[in-house]
Amino acid sequence: MKQLNRKGEFIYLNTACLEMLEVESIEMVKGKSILSFIGPKHQEAFKKLIADVLNGNETHLVFQLKGLKGTVRWLKIHAVPFKEVDGNIVSFLGVTRDITNRKEVENQVTKNEKLFRHLSSNAPVAIFQTDTEGVCNYVNEEWIKYAGLSFNEAMGYGWSKAIHPEDKERVLREWKGSVRDEIEFVSEHRFLTDNKITWLSVKAVGTFDAQNNLYGYIGMALDITEQKKAEKLLKENREYLDNIINNIGDPVFVKDEQSHFLLANNAFYKLFKRSKEEILGKTFAEDVPREERERYLNIDQQVISKGVEHVHEDSFIDKGGETRFISTKKTRFIDESGKKYLIGVIRDITNQKTAEKLLSDSKNHLDNIISNIGDPLFVKDKDSRLVIVNDAFCEIFNLDRKDVIGKTLAENVSP
Repeated sequence: MKQLNRKGEFIYLNTACLEMLEVESIEMVKGKSILSFIGPKHQEAFKKLIADVLNGNETHLVFQLKGLKGTVRWLKIHAVPFKEVDGNIVSFLGVTRDITNRKEVENQVTKNEKLFRHLSSNAPVAIFQTDTEGVCNYVNEEWIKYAGLSFNEAMGYGWSKAIHPEDKERVLREWKGSVRDEIEFVSEHRFLTDNKITWLSVKAVGTFDAQNNLYGYIGMALDITEQKKAEKLLKENREYLDNIINNIGDPVFVKDEQSHFLLANNAFYKLFKRSKEEILGKTFAEDVPREERERYLNIDQQVISKGVEHVHEDSFIDKGGETRFISTKKTRFIDESGKKYLIGVIRDITNQKTAEKLLSDSKNHLDNIISNIGDPLFVKDKDSRLVIVNDAFCEIFNLDRKDVIGKTLAENVSP
């Protein structure tokens, strides 16, 4: 606390004020004007403060003061007029608070803010800043380029004008929700400017002061338009590939170097009576006994590692309990990056195997009938070669069946 006369000279100082002025007693400064301690930039403002108070006004001022030992402090004064009983203003009373630490923090924040804006203005990504209510108060040049809005147009919630109409409602809902719950904001959405679409990946997080109080949000937006185009092209290519392989009648599949299924067509799922979720990412070896599993995976590894084409026949019992016979052809494919894949084509030969068995059974049955006929019996082809003879025939001519089949009687039987 201090008391000054109408000339601004010290009349009274308490201990705290003596310490601020870096003097030991009032006698060291008594009769001196406070203006001799006030920083040059605040001289006029302090003169006005004195004049205002002596005119009967209560007022405030933030200023710099330099003590006798050279220490500079930031102070805030609350000043009022001191009146005699008759109401005549005779002096000036001031309560002064040292706010040096606060001003240093404020100055550092200001410097940091200027540095941030300088760096962000030249950053190759879009950067934005908001207050605690989510109201935008800064965007950098890259953001302006993406949005096609001016700096002033982007302030407040003006930035939302750049959002694609199909994304706008969702983005605003998610943004307001993040601000309300004080959580980070993550989004992918589009900016639409002059019929140009820019895809952005956006993330914003809270910014906090030294006391861990939230004082705003800072966000970054990356242009992912090319990535989105690549994803769309990949999706279209995948759909095109799926369309092609699904129009192939035979089951087709692709495996990685660890024998995991990466791709299969509808014919494959139909043959094994399994869904895509049951196939992709698996090896099929999970469903067979250990010794069979090793054989199964060894074949895959031979094809993948050595590039040797492999064709084999197998049988399996499907989920409906039916035994199926298949012929599988496996080959290797190496892409441009050197990655190896196994491509397999399966032919369902169940009907063929069934027909072969029926034919074999029929032949055995016919052979059994012919062999049980007591009289000699034979069948010739168009070239008179024997194709069937019974046991009675072999006995009467004293010949083995293997020596007769495919020959004529003239070659085997004496006249």
